[in-house]
Amino acid sequence: MTYPRRNNPPLAVALLVLTGVATALAASCGVNDVKSYASLKLATAGKAKFFKPLVIAYNSKVIVAAGQTLVLTAQPVHHRRWTAAYGSLFQGLGTVRFGGKSSFWVMPEWFMLKEEAVSGDFSPALDRVKAACKDVSCTIVWTQPGSISKPLALTPRLGFLSFPTGLNIQGNGAVGMDFQAGNYAASKPFMLPTLAGYSTAISAADVAGLRATTNSIAGCTNSMLLKGTVKDTQLEVALQAFVNNGFVSDASTLQNVKLYSAFLTYTSPGQVAAALFQRAPTTITNTKVTYTAIDGIPSPGSPSNPNFAFVRNGAGDGGAVQNLGFAIEAWAGNFDQGAKYADGRFDSLKLYAKMAALLGASTSGAQDSIDIGGSPNIWSSQLFASQAAITETNNRNFQTVKLAFELIPSVWAAGQDVDYYLRHSFLTDSGKTQKVLMSPGPTENGAGQDWLNPGIVVKTLEVLAGQVLKVTLTNAAGKSIAQSQFAGRFVPLDWRLYVGLPGIGM
Repeated sequence: MTYPRRNNPPLAVALLVLTGVATALAASCGVNDVKSYASLKLATAGKAKFFKPLVIAYNSKVIVAAGQTLVLTAQPVHHRRWTAAYGSLFQGLGTVRFGGKSSFWVMPEWFMLKEEAVSGDFSPALDRVKAACKDVSCTIVWTQPGSISKPLALTPRLGFLSFPTGLNIQGNGAVGMDFQAGNYAASKPFMLPTLAGYSTAISAADVAGLRATTNSIAGCTNSMLLKGTVKDTQLEVALQAFVNNGFVSDASTLQNVKLYSAFLTYTSPGQVAAALFQRAPTTITNTKVTYTAIDGIPSPGSPSNPNFAFVRNGAGDGGAVQNLGFAIEAWAGNFDQGAKYADGRFDSLKLYAKMAALLGASTSGAQDSIDIGGSPNIWSSQLFASQAAITETNNRNFQTVKLAFELIPSVWAAGQDVDYYLRHSFLTDSGKTQKVLMSPGPTENGAGQDWLNPGIVVKTLEVLAGQVLKVTLTNAAGKSIAQSQFAGRFVPLDWRLYVGLPGIGM
């Protein structure tokens, strides 16, 4: 690690012993001279306060005897090869404290006993870190894989930095990282390691201004759980795998909350949701859950799972979840039959998902908006000259509708209407289709560019039986248009089409 320069010259030490004699001596030892020792001897039950940085040599130790207190008011630094394999840096039954006005970067290995290093359980060492940092702000620096046997409570004054990011913390308890109540606006962003084996990997209750990122979460029931009042908070996880639920809320208030994950895959059997609400919050404002992609394939060896939902309200009769934003920006697919966009009551839900295939479309809320269309440049449909000529059925909200030049009349008179047809799976004979929109289309595009579209525009749309849409185009150019103008075109004329369903609207 690199630490800022300090004006005080450092105290370099291979062995520092705090015992019970009234004289004090400090000496420097070479990095590799592990058999030379520097010592500091204090009166019994005394306190030593260091104002200079403690420079920790390779395989160094600081032994604090019972009744002694070592106070460090400057950032310790250590040799890059220092290791806890031979016991912790701070040993003995005495007390170590960080003090002064500084904020500290602290490695849990400094406080880890030899037997704990063998077991890999960092929880006792992390307890000592928290005790040492009780009067100052500290950031835990995580530099190697390990495990914790109980939740790690983090606060605005106790941060966490995992470096490098590929490290992990294994667990078998209820919660991995537990953010305590408080305002984190002045805190550094939390950089968390991979978390695996928890009921809930990350929990946060009554927090504001929290920013936290983790590399991945795996083998957990819930990835992240929010409780109480959560404001101005941003949580990110790159990968979620082998989980039941992604982001989970048991919060009463969500205000300016952004939850992001790059990828969710290999979900566990049973009720699965990318975003689960255990109750309907009293207030949701400016809150959105965003995924880059979701692969609905179940965990290897697991049966098919019809109980997947992008968003689920598990509150039963506890009311509707209101004003939530949810998006899958790049791709969503591989879902078993029965999977849903929204399960339970949602009002004013704004959901966007770029789907590889359709899911169940029903929702139970008012003013919901679910856009399951792909890019207009990717998903396209063809206009046909008659119903009998239709050879495809379309199933995307947003599409590019194309007209090949071969279907243009040899001479299209000014003001003349021509009917074309397409089939769309969202169209209903009973009139329940919520909305059908089609862009009028561009008209004259300038001298020398009228071949793009010289003035053929959409005039009317009519839903017919058999999920057929009749599209009437008209020549609005004010002059006749000849098919020969389009001979050899490799890009047909196109318009943008939107088809909506009840509960799936703009």
